[in-house]
Amino acid sequence: MKMTRNKNRKSNYLHCNAGNRCPVSVIVWSLVGLVLLVHFYSVLHQRGWRGEVQVRPNLVMANRELEQIEEEAFHFPSRNRRQARPGKQRARRISVIDEFLDKASKTRYTFFPDRSAAINPLTAPAKDRLYFSPAKIWLDTDGKPIQAHGGGILYIESSGTFYWYGENKDGVTYHAHRKGAARVDIIGVSCYSSKDLWTWKNEGIVLHGEEKNVSHDLYKSNVLERPKVIYNSKSNKYVMWMHIDNGNYTKAAVGVAISDSPTGPFKYLYSKRPHGFDSRDMTIFKDDDEKAYIIYSSQDNTELHVGPLTDDYLDVTRVMRRILVGQHREAPALFKHQGTYYMITSGCTGWAPNEALAHAAESVMGPWETLGNPCIGGNHIFRTTTFFSQSTFVLSLPGLPGSFIFIADRWNPAELRDSRYVWLPLTVGGAADQPLEYSFGFPLWSRISIYWHRKWKLPDGWKLLAVVLVVVGGKHARWGRYSSPSSRYMDTLFRLVTLQHHHHHHPHHPDPSPLNSTTTRTSTSSPSSSSPSLGRTLSPSHQECCRNPHMDDDDHLSSSSSKHFHPSYPPSTAGASSTASYQSFDAIPADHANPPLPPEFASSTHPPPNWAASLLVDCARAVAAKHSARVQQLLWMLNELSSPYGDTDQKLAAYFLQALFARVRGTGQRTHRTLCSAAERGVSFDSTRRTMLRFQEASPWATFGHVAANGAILEAFDGEPRLHIVDISTTHCTQWPTLLEALATRSDDTPHLKLTSVVLTGGAPTHRVAKEIGQRIEKFARLMGVPFSFSAVHCEEEALSASVLDRVEIDPGEAVAVNCVGTLRRVAPGHERDAIVSAIARLRPKILTVVEEEADFGSGEADEDGEEEEEGFVSSFRECLRFFSAYLESLDCSLPKTSNERLALERAAGRAIVDVVACPARESAERRERAVGWARQLGSAGFSPAAFSDDVGDDVRALLKRYREGWSMVPAGDSAGIFLAWREQPVVWASAWKP
Repeated sequence: MKMTRNKNRKSNYLHCNAGNRCPVSVIVWSLVGLVLLVHFYSVLHQRGWRGEVQVRPNLVMANRELEQIEEEAFHFPSRNRRQARPGKQRARRISVIDEFLDKASKTRYTFFPDRSAAINPLTAPAKDRLYFSPAKIWLDTDGKPIQAHGGGILYIESSGTFYWYGENKDGVTYHAHRKGAARVDIIGVSCYSSKDLWTWKNEGIVLHGEEKNVSHDLYKSNVLERPKVIYNSKSNKYVMWMHIDNGNYTKAAVGVAISDSPTGPFKYLYSKRPHGFDSRDMTIFKDDDEKAYIIYSSQDNTELHVGPLTDDYLDVTRVMRRILVGQHREAPALFKHQGTYYMITSGCTGWAPNEALAHAAESVMGPWETLGNPCIGGNHIFRTTTFFSQSTFVLSLPGLPGSFIFIADRWNPAELRDSRYVWLPLTVGGAADQPLEYSFGFPLWSRISIYWHRKWKLPDGWKLLAVVLVVVGGKHARWGRYSSPSSRYMDTLFRLVTLQHHHHHHPHHPDPSPLNSTTTRTSTSSPSSSSPSLGRTLSPSHQECCRNPHMDDDDHLSSSSSKHFHPSYPPSTAGASSTASYQSFDAIPADHANPPLPPEFASSTHPPPNWAASLLVDCARAVAAKHSARVQQLLWMLNELSSPYGDTDQKLAAYFLQALFARVRGTGQRTHRTLCSAAERGVSFDSTRRTMLRFQEASPWATFGHVAANGAILEAFDGEPRLHIVDISTTHCTQWPTLLEALATRSDDTPHLKLTSVVLTGGAPTHRVAKEIGQRIEKFARLMGVPFSFSAVHCEEEALSASVLDRVEIDPGEAVAVNCVGTLRRVAPGHERDAIVSAIARLRPKILTVVEEEADFGSGEADEDGEEEEEGFVSSFRECLRFFSAYLESLDCSLPKTSNERLALERAAGRAIVDVVACPARESAERRERAVGWARQLGSAGFSPAAFSDDVGDDVRALLKRYREGWSMVPAGDSAGIFLAWREQPVVWASAWKP
């Protein structure tokens, strides 16, 4: 039977036609047999000169695995070797790393593509231009392979030029002794320059090796590795640091060189062991505050050391910290993002690639936490070998905050001159790989992600954006893309005068485009076009100045670019019915269309001091008076001169321009909602917390109230065994660690503290955040040895109300304190605010602390028809301008200009400005009042002021000394409490009250 069935199957197979159905197993086995025949044929044709069979690895499979993202492993067939007793011993399995390191490997082109695939900027077709291709030969403008290994990149902002420094390894690879590592003689440090990071010009060797002097550190048989260059603005010198060693790597030192030019020549100064320790792989990091640091592998590569350099960057200071102790890390590459320091390191495996690790810290000096492997994509072997490369540098792209390039070397120990470069995009965001210990600031790290791409490019136009941001954001801010302040200012005046002259000679010119017109008009006319109407877009040269195609919606709405600012856009009918008639304008005669410029502008060749405030107040008066032509003229001029990335005047002009235009068009509420929704999409608890902590670190704006309130609470709680703080604030409990520390150091028994946080927003995400905050602060309290419990009361109706406070549970015997930081102003004045104060009184607190910003935006109240009086609006506008001018100015002096936290804080201020200026007073959420108003309301509710003690005053003054000059504490006088003043202007009020 069995033989019969087999015969039948064979017969069916041989006589199979269109009407018969062949079994699948027959087809499969037939294909297997065919593959075996082909394989046997190929083996017969691959016999060596000794008659041995040499099986080649499957190169197609290797390439496919290198290029795919799936989690696959390499499978190289093992090589058969002649053995003494065939069949008794198994051939050793060849790993992928073995193939990578083996000079004779048939798969080397997989890791090191030949010159036919080289990146040649001079001959590359248009479709391949500006594309980075990791590990391919990269040619310079002379058509020669770039020699800049183990190096770093210096960006010169004034010229917009990148300089790439690295080891020139264009020599013969050899081994100093049998067990020595592969090496080449010292040739020197090469330098290449580029404007686009893709086309590199060879600037030559800027630090040469030494050919004759055997005792010199740079003698050819010694070691020079990982050169890095930074610029010292005080000495106007370019300083190079590098790893210096002898042939057997026992010197383990750093070397220093100096130059007057980025292209050298550099003068070698000396070498030393930093801090008295051995130093091998190293890097240099320059922070936003111009301080520089050295990070190097030490103690036989078992740990890293970090320490600051001297002010001239020519030596180390005596300060040093040991980090990543016992982790055996090298090749550090450091960068900073949103106030957090990140570092990529490599393991210590010689020339063999290994797994990279990412680390993070709140300070360069540590402590540093390990986040995990940052590599994503490729396959498992790619990720665990850092894409067969080793880190050397992370480049922060100018003009693109948060965008980085990971730069690494793919070492070729068989031929070091043929080592390649791996440049890949790096991002920061998302949950870290490993759980971390919490510290005082409650750190919550984001993961670092390095993505594998065979071919990738930077966003189109990124370099133009970088030029724009460098120009408008420098220390001496410039108005335009290339021009100086006076030239851009004079250009604007010239066009305004030209327009006025044109109207003067053409009194019967057509209608000057009233702002309430719904006619959309566009034009690309020259600057001397016949009307200054904002209904016409500006010339393309001005449109491109501030355009950032990679910004989010919040960027689009906050930019002062004319491409974003469309005065002829018709007002929305949806969601803006209450404001559609909020500000209407009538067409006015042409002979009144162009009032004269303010005299301080018309007679000056440079922007006058406080030019933004002068123009903005004049514009507010014109808006209140419904003077169409005057509004058009001033808004046009503000649009030309403003920039959200410039100095304080330019930022004020940009944000207030946005608000004034929304008011004119009657779209204030819609604009505010759009800005808020755009901001919410790009904000997480992590980013909010980081911004808050960075703000508190750089400015006393928030910490002033924390210290004053904590001091009053501690004094009121003196001797009490059970404490209960009801916290009504939006500070995410960052106020309380210092109070917990103070309680832990009390001379009497440590009291039990209960903290109830009133969460002002609802929803599941807010519940999760509150729970996480509670867990963190409970852990901190345990570390401090303070008995502690935490609870949260949520405002599900999205607003603070008396009913929410009534849900707070007070146990018998508890001493209660109520802490209000920036929350009372969120409650509508009148009955609602009175109800909140009464609910606080019902909690029977021993102390009530109130911290509010010192400003009065309520002077522009609306009349019965919903319109504000002219003088009331102008008065409210002036107060808003005063307050936010001080705020933005203090940010300029406190945070670096490239800080993402600063940008987030400024955007929040821009949203508040739109709320105050463009939205009806009865709908505004910015209900700030002055201290005298709060004191009057609290006094009428039965509270009496509690003066701050001298100890609290001393604590506040000690706090202010930690920050930059300009901050001071001022008594509030009749209003009780104290003021935080910025350059003698009160900005924050702190007070304490007793029932």
